[in-house]
Amino acid sequence: MLSEAVMASESGWRGAPVPEQRLHPAPPIPPRGALKTVATVMDLVTSYPLAARTRGGLTQAPAFSQLVEIDYVTSSPTDPGYSPVVAVLTLNHSNGPGELLRQAESLRAAGNRIALANVGESPASVAVLPLLQPDLIQINLPALQRQPDFQSSQTYNALSGYAEELPAVVLASGVTTEDDRLLAAAFGATLGEGTYFSSLADAQEPAGIRFAAEPRTTAPQTTPFLIAARRGQVATASRTQLLKTSHILETCAFDCDEATVVMSTFQKSTNLTPNTIELYSALARNLSYVFAFTHPVDISETSLQEIPDLRIHTFARHDPLSLEWDLIIVNARYQVLLAARENPESTDEATEFDFVVTHDRPTILSAAQSLTSYL
Repeated sequence: MLSEAVMASESGWRGAPVPEQRLHPAPPIPPRGALKTVATVMDLVTSYPLAARTRGGLTQAPAFSQLVEIDYVTSSPTDPGYSPVVAVLTLNHSNGPGELLRQAESLRAAGNRIALANVGESPASVAVLPLLQPDLIQINLPALQRQPDFQSSQTYNALSGYAEELPAVVLASGVTTEDDRLLAAAFGATLGEGTYFSSLADAQEPAGIRFAAEPRTTAPQTTPFLIAARRGQVATASRTQLLKTSHILETCAFDCDEATVVMSTFQKSTNLTPNTIELYSALARNLSYVFAFTHPVDISETSLQEIPDLRIHTFARHDPLSLEWDLIIVNARYQVLLAARENPESTDEATEFDFVVTHDRPTILSAAQSLTSYL
């Protein structure tokens, strides 16, 4: 950004939301030369000429020289001439991150890298970063400038931490002045986008964005306990002991900032006591995302579904997750995982669990990723 070298161009398919029945099957994301077909099917023909000119000028550019905003196209490309792109996704706050994560899975399976747009616009846009683990973080500079100092400092800490650990490229959008450019650099951005750079658009062939790591693969098809057991020391505990440990850790979540994710699995409705319901009601009010994973029958037997802002997801009785008691708390500066599995040799009168408690961040991020397939 500070050198003003042109690295990439961005195009997008925009327009009114497409009716649900037209999303299945969705047209493929951009096979070479097929933008007109995509635009026509999606009723976005007015967007096509700009996207086509952008694409046409990049045919000889290096890989990942184009960022493509994709709102509704989710299927994998089949064209042999397909060229991977950086797919720019946006968090839908009303639907939560489930749709976003499913879309990212499809795009990654096709060899694309993932960018998340408008990061910093809300605490939720920061909270979703460890679940999505984007290759490129596109921060909304105007939104950051409107925030009070304490909130922008929280965003700064989160961005700098995630950019280092993922690792991810940070791009600042909305750069219009020299002051904007300097502020973007202070937030850790190495790339900038905006009218400040418009005079450079036709002056250089894009050099392409360079990433420090290989493209990420899809989320692991496993469970939090299996991940933790491979990397931590497994101990044994009674149900009573696990209840006390869970309560201590859940209480720690109240010291976290709003850009925090809590993920909990519940084996049985008996675990959802009135005190637990009250505690998760408070967590859901204060944190960006609080997820509860349980069996549908257990939901009907409790008041769990009455908790506003609690995101409930289910699993089948035979699912490996049904044997587990998991709690994940993660944000930019704090993380903890309690992962337990019922010992098959224990009795109903004296249920015992094998369990792991860890603060190891890579282990916890992998465990959180394993639960995203249920969203």
